[in-house]
Amino acid sequence: MEWSPVYIEPDDSDEETKTVKVKLPADLYLKLHSLKVLEGGTISERVETALDSHFEGTPFADLEG
Repeated sequence: MEWSPVYIEPDDSDEETKTVKVKLPADLYLKLHSLKVLEGGTISERVETALDSHFEGTPFADLEG
């Protein structure tokens, strides 16, 4: 069985955000915290930027209109 991504067409409320809690390894958290301290911003902003960058290189990027 081959895996394929599930895509849900965004509606007019695609600007809405959802909160997700995740557990991170301590070393990754320390790296994110270091970026926060050295460059400003929040850890949430760093994670959002990383996810946006990640999804630009996936099949999801081809489906956005």
